[in-house]
Amino acid sequence: MGPVLSFVLGVMVGVVAAWWFFERRDAASRETMEAGWKKKLEHVEAEVKRADAAHDETKERLRRLQQEQLPPPASEKPATPAPASPAPTPPASQSAKPSPAVEPATSEAERIAQAKRRIDAKLAQLPAGSSARQRLMAERAALDKSAAPAAGGSEPGAEPQLFTPPPEAPDDLERIRGVGPVLRQRLNKLGITTFAQIAAFTEADLARLDEVLDFKGRIAREGWVEQAKALNDRA
Repeated sequence: MGPVLSFVLGVMVGVVAAWWFFERRDAASRETMEAGWKKKLEHVEAEVKRADAAHDETKERLRRLQQEQLPPPASEKPATPAPASPAPTPPASQSAKPSPAVEPATSEAERIAQAKRRIDAKLAQLPAGSSARQRLMAERAALDKSAAPAAGGSEPGAEPQLFTPPPEAPDDLERIRGVGPVLRQRLNKLGITTFAQIAAFTEADLARLDEVLDFKGRIAREGWVEQAKALNDRA
């Protein structure tokens, strides 16, 4: 029985030693894996924090840019510079004469210009074809009509009004490919406010408009008339 017992004891000791060895190896492997995953998690958390910080910084920049681009409210008027020296006192014969009332016309023109700037800032943020954009464009067209008699004539260097604006509400001409906010304003000043006008243009009308805008055939190349007909039919 001695050799058999020694053999059995040897086998048991070998099994225990093997189990202990593999258990230690598995524990070390698990610790290594946990340490690796922990480092990866810390790296991901750091990347998320950096991305959040960059996102917040971008939002703050956009907010500051929008504030800088918005026009000042109507209540704010530019400060009038102080006169360099006191004005001379007019003689008694001249003081009795009433001075021409120029200030009300100037303030009215300034009010209209500020209202148009506010509308243009809102139009730049609205999508083409929206109902809010059409209402703002109608308000701006009304301001343009009211500004014409207040100005007492066209400004030096202003573009002539080639066409008579129709009584209908103005269309969103920016829906025509190739027409942006600036070009839409120029077309309105020329008297072009609806799709129906552009759809009914003759060759002579296109030639006059092309000459005034110095487009060198761009209107025909971009197919404004065809686009206006399709948009007018859908309206």
